[in-house]
Amino acid sequence: MRMNFSYFFTATALALVLTAFSVQAQAPSITNGPPPSQAGLNTNPTTSTNAPYNFTYTVSGFTQTPAFSVTAGSLPSGLSLSTAGVISGMPLSADVGTTYTGTVTASDGVDTPATQNFSITVVTTLLNTVPEGVVNVSFPAATTTYLSVPFTADPFYRGVVSSVIAVTANTIAVDDSPAPWTAQQFVVPAGGNSGTAAMPYFVKILSGNEMGRVLLITANTTNSLTLDTTDNNNGATVSLTTTTPTAFNIQAGDAFEIFPADTLASVFGEYTTQAATWTGTTTEVTLSDSNSAIQVGATVTGTGIAASTTVTAVSGTSLTLSKATTASETGVTLTFSGAAQLILTPGTAYSNADVVNIYNPISLKFQSYFFDTTVGYWVLKGSTVNANNTILYPYGALAVFRRVATALSFSMTGRVAEVPVLTKVGTDTVAYGSSGYAVPLTLSQIDLGSNWLTSSTYGSADILSLYSPTLLKFVSYFQLPDSTSWRTKTSATDVGDTITVAPGEVVVLFQRGSVSGAEFFLSPAMPYTLSYTNF
Repeated sequence: MRMNFSYFFTATALALVLTAFSVQAQAPSITNGPPPSQAGLNTNPTTSTNAPYNFTYTVSGFTQTPAFSVTAGSLPSGLSLSTAGVISGMPLSADVGTTYTGTVTASDGVDTPATQNFSITVVTTLLNTVPEGVVNVSFPAATTTYLSVPFTADPFYRGVVSSVIAVTANTIAVDDSPAPWTAQQFVVPAGGNSGTAAMPYFVKILSGNEMGRVLLITANTTNSLTLDTTDNNNGATVSLTTTTPTAFNIQAGDAFEIFPADTLASVFGEYTTQAATWTGTTTEVTLSDSNSAIQVGATVTGTGIAASTTVTAVSGTSLTLSKATTASETGVTLTFSGAAQLILTPGTAYSNADVVNIYNPISLKFQSYFFDTTVGYWVLKGSTVNANNTILYPYGALAVFRRVATALSFSMTGRVAEVPVLTKVGTDTVAYGSSGYAVPLTLSQIDLGSNWLTSSTYGSADILSLYSPTLLKFVSYFQLPDSTSWRTKTSATDVGDTITVAPGEVVVLFQRGSVSGAEFFLSPAMPYTLSYTNF
């Protein structure tokens, strides 16, 4: 029996208008295109500032893999063409109404180059739907459930990397005026696990060579961001400007967004604190602000509160308590605890609490956390340090052990991926992650790209593993050279259309490193498109 997931997802087909084009009528050739003739600037302030543009050329008839380049004319500012044939980026507001024409050439240095013309006009667009989803997760009693968070929060900011201020080893900047954020707004210690620090934020790259990569912000000025460039496979820091495949290659004009991170407390709950005031001995308490997290039944502690006091009624900023307060108080901090604030069951020790295990891609191990009622916050096993703001990286792996004898269900909601998810892997290394998408996919629908090694035998193919709650272990699958058929190690039967990767399900990837570039990245193709309207 597989994990119990259901999903809801809103996305519509991508509406595009194409203009006339010419293709050199000879082999080798570019077999698709031209690219979409309009690149959009999004003016809807509730969604984003720019609309990402993405198009990938395909070819046939070449002896070797060709490299792509713009050999005549130019692309709009903010868009770039990679040597692999991907046009991506976001247009700039200054170019609205301007049409850019030119020619793209594919050449392998052996055969006759193939060419294709393009014509792209920068227009104003409106994102038709905010891509939001929900995944319902079940935690059976006394069982470990593997899951990931397949969503991100709505972006705080979207823009492009500055064309004036150079990218450094660990910083990017923007040219916005006025400044889009305040100095030190996103400060959080490098590497995560921020405890009681301010809410952490991520940068997601939306175009260019690193499209899909997510990086933690560790500091910022009013127009620049310092990023945690720790390599997930060896713990070393790498430069944002290095062009080798093992590092980064972020460039001016690359599009990105900033969004708040999920944490242990934001996903699985925490105790709520609130300032309160009352006059004399009374059961009526007035909060400084209304707080929907405080519910009937919550236990209350703090100055002037009798032992074993609970909340019996909530009405806006007014609370009714089960016991009278002991004295008049103004602005005293109260702590509200109980099931209403926590999704999982807390405990006084690791041995009697539900446990959230978070996969650490550097140590290649899971780290265990539980909510400690003795101190009133999440802690790492063996520690008393506040771990409430321990970061849950997008699309990362979690293993939740439900220790108590009753099952539990809860829902995760958020924004679905709008660009392909980029997964860092290493040669002969296991990487725990997910498909990254909030829709179910059969194995035959999963496209792991050209770096994924297929084979007719298990021992020479890259491996994808899924956890089986019935067998209480991970089951391994490998992909045949036809790219749609999958088998288990011991079966000759194709399971590509029968095995489903559910939304939020953990996927374990093992690459043997036999394909050039296999030790670097996998970027599964998006299983949906998003809709934009021009106006």
